[in-house]
Amino acid sequence: MAIPTSAGIYLYNATNLEEQSSIPVGTPFIAFSPDSRLLATSQLNAVSLWDPATGIQKGELLGDPGDMLWEISFSPDGSLLATVTSNRQVYVWSLADGERQFTLPGDRLRFSPDGELAVTVVYGEIRFTYTKPALVPKRINGTWRMQALPQVGSCGWRMAKPSGLRIQTGT
Repeated sequence: MAIPTSAGIYLYNATNLEEQSSIPVGTPFIAFSPDSRLLATSQLNAVSLWDPATGIQKGELLGDPGDMLWEISFSPDGSLLATVTSNRQVYVWSLADGERQFTLPGDRLRFSPDGELAVTVVYGEIRFTYTKPALVPKRINGTWRMQALPQVGSCGWRMAKPSGLRIQTGT
């Protein structure tokens, strides 16, 4: 269990609530990898990767100079990491080699449950992009319009296809 504060991130054992370690980075933007072996933190132009059991930094992924990196999302298999930048771009990195795989326009990103699609929100549109390197950056199913849902603590979106199929995303 991780508690982000302005003074750092405090990691606790979820069973007995004893503090395990701390990470000296003050940011509200954190995410655990699906296997919980990595904790990602984002801040000005970088994402840091940490071992949550020890609090030791394992790596760093650099954005462009001056970028503020916000939201962080791991792909379901833990092979990709995405961040949203302050200038409405989404960076997607391979965790195998630390290389940026592609950049997409957007202010939100989620991966499909199988990790094969990156779903981005761009100025009120939902876009679907294959995540496999041989297919990037091909967009599939075009771009669909959506309507904003009322905000309840966080942003949410709902999109309707003319056939009535609904896809919902949110944070």
